[in-house]
Amino acid sequence: MQIIKPRTLSLVSNTYHFHRHTLAIGVVGFFSLKNPRTFISEAQGWSQLTPALSSGLILDMGYAKPCGEILLAGNAYAPDADAVTRMNVSASLGKLKKTLQIIGDRRWNGRFLRKASAPRPFHSMSLDFSRTYGGSGFSENPAGKGIISEENRPKDGFFELPNIYHCDEKTAADSAPRTPVSFGPLDVMQPQRSRFHGTFDQSWLDNIHPGFPLDTNPLFFNAASEDQHIKGFFSPGEAFEIQGMHPESAIIQGHLPQLRARAFVSQIVDGETEFHEVATAIDTVWFFPDLDIGVVIYRGTLHVQNSLGLDVTQLLLAYEHSDDPARTVAYYQQVLKQKTDPETAAGHILNESQLLPQKNAAEEEEVRQLYAEAKAQIQEKKQNWLKHILADKPLSETEKNKIRKQVLADDPKEPAPIPKALVDRGDIDLSPYIDEAKALAEKARQDAKQQQMQASQYKKNLAPESENEMRQRVFSPFKPQPADQLMAATPPASQRSTSEQLQLAENLQKNSQRQARQQAPECTALSKPLPASGARMIRDWVVDLLNAGESLAGRDLAGSDLAGLDFSGQDMTAVMLERADLSGCCFDHCILDGSVLTEADISYASFCNARMQRANLSGTRGHDAVFTGADLSHALLVAAKLHSCNFSGATLNRLIAAEATLNSCLFQQIHCREGQFIQAQLPASDWQDATVSATNFTQAELQHSNWQRAQLNRCLMIDIKADHINFSGCQAEKIQFSNKGELNHAIFTASSWHICGFSKLNMQQSCIRDAVFRDCDLSETKLNNSDLRHSLLHNCLLRHADLSHCDCQKSFFSSCTLVGTDFTAADLSEVQLRHCNTKEAIFHDRRRQHMDQRPDPSLI
Repeated sequence: MQIIKPRTLSLVSNTYHFHRHTLAIGVVGFFSLKNPRTFISEAQGWSQLTPALSSGLILDMGYAKPCGEILLAGNAYAPDADAVTRMNVSASLGKLKKTLQIIGDRRWNGRFLRKASAPRPFHSMSLDFSRTYGGSGFSENPAGKGIISEENRPKDGFFELPNIYHCDEKTAADSAPRTPVSFGPLDVMQPQRSRFHGTFDQSWLDNIHPGFPLDTNPLFFNAASEDQHIKGFFSPGEAFEIQGMHPESAIIQGHLPQLRARAFVSQIVDGETEFHEVATAIDTVWFFPDLDIGVVIYRGTLHVQNSLGLDVTQLLLAYEHSDDPARTVAYYQQVLKQKTDPETAAGHILNESQLLPQKNAAEEEEVRQLYAEAKAQIQEKKQNWLKHILADKPLSETEKNKIRKQVLADDPKEPAPIPKALVDRGDIDLSPYIDEAKALAEKARQDAKQQQMQASQYKKNLAPESENEMRQRVFSPFKPQPADQLMAATPPASQRSTSEQLQLAENLQKNSQRQARQQAPECTALSKPLPASGARMIRDWVVDLLNAGESLAGRDLAGSDLAGLDFSGQDMTAVMLERADLSGCCFDHCILDGSVLTEADISYASFCNARMQRANLSGTRGHDAVFTGADLSHALLVAAKLHSCNFSGATLNRLIAAEATLNSCLFQQIHCREGQFIQAQLPASDWQDATVSATNFTQAELQHSNWQRAQLNRCLMIDIKADHINFSGCQAEKIQFSNKGELNHAIFTASSWHICGFSKLNMQQSCIRDAVFRDCDLSETKLNNSDLRHSLLHNCLLRHADLSHCDCQKSFFSSCTLVGTDFTAADLSEVQLRHCNTKEAIFHDRRRQHMDQRPDPSLI
């Protein structure tokens, strides 16, 4: 199910069977108790609740409740920070109010003629069930205290009396039973709730399991005590008041956010997709006074076709001011289309305003002001840029004014600058900016096509490069550097001579050209063809330079024939080698930072332990080149065609090898962080003992590749072709293969996978023996005819996975979701299933000798 929602809403949903299959949609809004006007972000809300949730509190189980209820978790605080022996606390919402008496710790020996000890003064007191009436063996509250009986008498002879009482109950020391009271949720096993759960008999087991019994009272889904329920549901804007439960504020008052939630689904009905609204109402309000946060849950239900609700394909959540006219269903249908259509989705990725309340006049004015400020900042930057640039130009004031006017003029076709504040709050429609970018890109394509045609025609008529021109580029080394460094190396503009200004302009132009060559995915040099002897001529000059001990750094050697030369140990920083013949060359221990080898032939060349940071090897071709121990950080290998090359032990951090063909290459023991191998051809490549993190292999071809003992972390391997891939002994975390890919006949023997996505992959006939999968998603994965013997799967999703005809002997499934999993004809001998949900799992014709499932599936 695809979920579209603003970042200020969260979702709690559950699919269950109660008379029929039901999808309950809980739209969760977090709000500040001090400023409950609107919702805070989902991330902030969950973060603020961490102290409560980490103690085991369950916020919501996702079931639709028949009536509204309030819940509260917190402490009683003595007013003015002065210790007290007793006090009252209360919470109210609308017409509902509940008050509790709080009294300090007391002890009593249970004798009627003896008094209890005086209450001990307290500054704060927890309001959970451990402080109210109850005790061991008392089903209504086994965690409590205060039951007076001889069989429960403590060793010292004194009973602990409760600290929390209902406002109408006596607090005197006696053996009379009391009512366990708190503001918190009841456990489903406490009789106050369990009495509503219906009859679990043989008829239920035969006909209804795993759904709820037909005689279940829907009040079972309410978590709070009945005196915290109301008839009907709460409304936006209802007043609340909390007394005595904050260390600084004796009374917290406010109103629920004046907001209504809207929920819409796309659902398949009779083969057709229908878009319709799911009506919601507030059935749950939580207060956490200590944490200054409240939670409101708007709930709606929808009848679905199966226990997983797979007929619901999309869910859209939004909210509006409850006083504003409700937006139409057609409006939200259009919003969903804009956010999911590939043609328009990118433009609305930062635009949540369509799912938020309409802005009032003040908010609209604030947006206009933000745009005005962003525009002013852009104009200021342009002014500063003009001041800097024009200072270096020998132009008249009239010419400078003309340039200023052109640069500072507003282009009515250009979208307004984007205010950062609106980006942060998700209130930006990027469509105009994307349309503008597409238009500019199309114009650039057309211009480039035209220029290419003109250049091609021009090149046909062009004379070959002269010997003087070749000498000039070979014997005039130039190392590109940032433009500001070039500017800093020359006198201030006011002190420059005409010759210095011309030299600076020439250097800036060279700098720009060299940097463009360093980043180009194809050869952009050699605008003139070399003469017939040009490649050998440059070779002779290079040999002379080497013999004379001259550095080759920064020299332009494009198109040269340097085959077989030994450059080992040379400084070749920023050397230009486009379309050079480098076959058989030795570059061992060279410094090749920023060098350009675009479209060069590197067959049998050796780059052992070379430093090649930011080198450009795009379009290189060849085979059997050696890069062992080389540093290729930030290098480009785009569309290279290399076969049987050895990169073992190399550093490939931020290497870009998109669309590269690297068949049968060795990457053993490499280190690669944030690399890009998108659409790369890597069949039969060898990555044994490699360490790879945050690297993208989307749509790569990895058939028969070897990843034994590799360390993989946070990598994308989406839509890969990787039949017969070998992951034996691999240690992997946060690897995403889903939702498309071919890994048939893969080997996962003795590998470990943590928080990885394998959903919807083809992994048929794979060997997964002795493997460990923790917190992984294998939903709808085809694993049929695979070998899973002795494997461990913990907390994994295998919804509708195909494990038919698998050999699972002695495997261990712990806390796994096996809903609809197909085990047809699988060998489950000595398999252990612990706390697994096997609802609708298929076990036809399986072998299950000594299979052990605990607890019994009827109890899950």
